[in-house]
Amino acid sequence: MTASAAVFLALIGLGVPALALAGKRKLDAGLRLPRVPLYLEGVITQSVLLALSFGVAAANGIALLVAPRPETAHMMLAGGMLLAALATMLVATRFGSDDTLDRIYMIVPVTFGERIFWIFVSAFAAFGEELTYRGVLFTLLDGQLHNWWLAALIGTIVFAAAHLAQGWMSAFVIAVFGLGFQFLALKTGSLLLPVIVHFLYDVATGLYLSGRRNVESL
Repeated sequence: MTASAAVFLALIGLGVPALALAGKRKLDAGLRLPRVPLYLEGVITQSVLLALSFGVAAANGIALLVAPRPETAHMMLAGGMLLAALATMLVATRFGSDDTLDRIYMIVPVTFGERIFWIFVSAFAAFGEELTYRGVLFTLLDGQLHNWWLAALIGTIVFAAAHLAQGWMSAFVIAVFGLGFQFLALKTGSLLLPVIVHFLYDVATGLYLSGRRNVESL
């Protein structure tokens, strides 16, 4: 294992989840943050992840920007995953606890300007997280473990842990999505479709919950 790979695994596998857990504890204690600064923080964080991922990928011979194999079955799989993810989101937000909904509502956009910003942030999150977790992290783990499922499972747990600030239930749902995205990357041989599905899911979820929140506040 190269030094850059070891540093990457430590930062993404331990550092990011530790920061997420610290953030969750602050939110559990009652901390509330304005949405726009949160969005800016998200863009900066994803930019750092992208820069780190591209650097480590280059140093370790990992190809991130690979064109997918265009097959109808892959498009249907991606579409099915998106619909399943959206259905899961609808059920989770319909029957989730008040604490979970409050945590989610804290970050969803309210104004028109925030909705536009949300789309922008969603693009950064889709590229940053897919290239980082499904791309570099998985490839490094698979190279050490020589076991697709074990590498995918560990990568999924790390990915979910990075979202602990959203609550345990949200982290569990995100873990399921993460494993699905990894499977989609395996089938298509590219990260492009996972990025697209991730982006569309984030945008749809944010805009739907934004409208729902505005209706509930009337």
